[in-house]
Amino acid sequence: MSSSRSEMNGGFDPAAVPPFPVFTIRQTDAGDTLDGVPIEPAHGESDRHRAATDAAAQKAAEQGHEAVRVRAHLSDGRSVDFVVRTTGEVYDTTVPDEPVKPSRKKRALILVAAGLTGVLVIGGGAFVLGHALGDEEPVAVETTPPPPAGAGTDIPVGLPPAFSSTAAWSAQVDDKAVVRELSDGRLLTITEARTLTILDPDRGEPQWVGSSAPTDLTDVHETTWQGRPVLAAASSQSLTLWPLDDTDGTVAPVSVDLDARAEVTYAGTAPLIDLGDYTVTAPATESSEAHRVTLPPGAVPAAAGADGVIRSLTDEAVWTTNPDTGEHERIDLATPEGADGAPEDVIGLTADHALAQWSEDGSSDTTLALIDLTTGTVAAEATARPPSDSDVLRSDPDAQTAVIGDVFISYGDDPAVVDLDGLDVTAVDGRQLYGSRDRTAVTATVTGDETSVEDYPLYSPDDPSPVLVSDDAAYVVHTTVDETYLYRADRTPSKETP
Repeated sequence: MSSSRSEMNGGFDPAAVPPFPVFTIRQTDAGDTLDGVPIEPAHGESDRHRAATDAAAQKAAEQGHEAVRVRAHLSDGRSVDFVVRTTGEVYDTTVPDEPVKPSRKKRALILVAAGLTGVLVIGGGAFVLGHALGDEEPVAVETTPPPPAGAGTDIPVGLPPAFSSTAAWSAQVDDKAVVRELSDGRLLTITEARTLTILDPDRGEPQWVGSSAPTDLTDVHETTWQGRPVLAAASSQSLTLWPLDDTDGTVAPVSVDLDARAEVTYAGTAPLIDLGDYTVTAPATESSEAHRVTLPPGAVPAAAGADGVIRSLTDEAVWTTNPDTGEHERIDLATPEGADGAPEDVIGLTADHALAQWSEDGSSDTTLALIDLTTGTVAAEATARPPSDSDVLRSDPDAQTAVIGDVFISYGDDPAVVDLDGLDVTAVDGRQLYGSRDRTAVTATVTGDETSVEDYPLYSPDDPSPVLVSDDAAYVVHTTVDETYLYRADRTPSKETP
């Protein structure tokens, strides 16, 4: 990914620099580093900053970039974001704490009141952190916002009795759209204009937009890259990233070449890029670029955790591989009774939990075991139809439950692996499931190792089940003629499920 120059009023536009790569400078009393490599010491505070930015500019030139983004972690705990060009100019891109646009006087102060040494933003060879001085911000006047679009309309499908039949809001979406709840509670979907869009769950209004959406939202995952929150989607040989902390207009994706065919999963805190032959690509972190790492012979990758550490399984052990040193740590794996050899497949659930499967002789079913990757123990197991490559993992991270294919998994305080016997699940709310059986919308409750299924009144046998259920609402997608809408149905307090 080469950076490019862009004309802005006849000059360079730092906003046009791609969001990746991001170089990381760390300043400590023991010395300064650039992406973990020591920076040659310099005398004086301003010389120290110049040495750091010069090192970043030199590294950018060596990698073929004209400009790159840099994050500096200062010795006093602050962080500074900036763009540095190979010619040495530095542009402050630190997002201000204040949401209100600075006054003209305040903008002038930002140029001269640097948090480090008072150098100019485009002074070249040193970085800055602007802080507000002087003016008090204007006090916002509270006003009553208009009702959200679609509020009060009848939802044209039947819903489980715990939810209102009147929409809190509606939003037009793609005819194949689903919706996903992000870690901050906002909603990710694809609009009718084929953009990735994050909606405010209270009003259904866009708060972030990304271009070039894939065809299927299930291909898009919330994760991190170089310490930044991103949405990610993988093809066989590349990883497409949309930075979530970029909120300036429509966000264009960045493509990361994987240099080989790969299978990418997202159970941990970063993408797990499996190249086969016991080799993975460790994800880029704040301190290191993406690079290949060799796993122990016979290991099946499970998840990428904090700082890019890779967890994998063999027939007798759980391995943790340090991506920086390549060293492996082992803990014994207590495999299920009758399981022979390394698991044939491993489905990561989180950075600390995975679902491993072993075939049973003479049977189409498999032994499925919930593995605690921190202890190497089997928390729960069952015999069931194995999930297929096309099955989508649906989860409720707060409740620590998930469904993939015909299998329900609880990986929290009450671990369980339960065969759902053909229930097609579309949404997971703890142990309450929403989906269909025999193509008819139903709800299901998992209690212990048993599943009870109930239908509910529908307007049409073809009514879809909810695509997402949160603590306070259900969301359903419905198409009429040539328009598709996402509806929010609030949970009715008097009808809340236990």
